[in-house]
Amino acid sequence: MIGSTTERLQQFIARDEKPKWWNLFGTLVFLLIAFVVWMQTESYVRVVRPYIGPTYAELKNHVAQSKRIQSNLADHTGKKLVPGFSYLDVEPRVHDSLESTRTEILSDVELRQKLQSQFETNLDSVGAVVALSWETDNQGYAEVIGITRQGGWTDFKEATKSCAIGATTIRDRPGVDQRTLDGTPRIVLNPNALAYSNWTKFVVFHEMLHAMNIPAYSLPLAWVQTDLTYLEEYRWYVEKNNLGTWNDYICWGFTVFLGIISLVLFRRYLRYQ
Repeated sequence: MIGSTTERLQQFIARDEKPKWWNLFGTLVFLLIAFVVWMQTESYVRVVRPYIGPTYAELKNHVAQSKRIQSNLADHTGKKLVPGFSYLDVEPRVHDSLESTRTEILSDVELRQKLQSQFETNLDSVGAVVALSWETDNQGYAEVIGITRQGGWTDFKEATKSCAIGATTIRDRPGVDQRTLDGTPRIVLNPNALAYSNWTKFVVFHEMLHAMNIPAYSLPLAWVQTDLTYLEEYRWYVEKNNLGTWNDYICWGFTVFLGIISLVLFRRYLRYQ
């Protein structure tokens, strides 16, 4: 059996009747696919992030501008922006779970210091209304949630299209139409946000950063990464608390596998020389 397997492997690696350019073409194709798969890993993010994407000065400016817009809306409606979560039609069990998760995130002193140093604000200042997408799933609930029908509802519908998204934060920010009625961000949870504790913590942390006015940004061709992976503090906290998924390991596995195939095809090509 071992001999048979070895012979098959040798036959696969050995020269065949295809023209030599065929193996060179295959090598290039598999290398390209391997490269695209590697671009789905955090290693790609770490390599390219220093050269593309918003700078910390730009992020800090976005945070400040967003806060001013939200404060103006709050003043106009006579409401105050206050820290903490308020909940809309959330049952006690879910409420307690989310509050416990939020408190745990806020208790990380090192995270608070990192955010304060970079943005002159931190998650302690975050105030948001938390709603459940399955309880507010038609446009008639827009005003109940506290979002606008023109802008806020568009964000709501976009986020509920994919089951891979745990939640969305609807907030007022520069360059878009008014999203909320009173300036307070809305965090709308999808059903999978409550799947298990680590995932809930990941979702709450992710959306709290958005509610702190950190903008979404997706690196070119990095389809698997979230819209906050570009942020160093985000990656640090996710890694520190083991909140990541298996996506990175899977992508690395496919990258190595495709790389091996490329080497085999290139060896075949060299045998023609």
